[in-house]
Amino acid sequence: MNPQEIFLRSDDPYPTIGSVSDQNKTALVNALILGVTAPSEKLANECVQIGEAITTRLTKAEVEQCTQKAEELIAESEREIEDKYAIDGDETFEEL
Repeated sequence: MNPQEIFLRSDDPYPTIGSVSDQNKTALVNALILGVTAPSEKLANECVQIGEAITTRLTKAEVEQCTQKAEELIAESEREIEDKYAIDGDETFEEL
């Protein structure tokens, strides 16, 4: 499962019922993850633009929190992928 699929199936990293700020933080985390995992440069650039627009509504500290959360979720996804697949000698993936 790629990082997009893992994130999109997970719970929101911030509760969206509470406040507009929390909704903006969730949207920024989504934009960051989707920007990193986008299948094309065009889609990645769209996510960057959306993320930049969202950051104008957040404090610097909130943006840092969102960046850290996105990095954590991507790292978690990468660990899950590494646990599921092993690379053999000819650089092909083999499911464990």
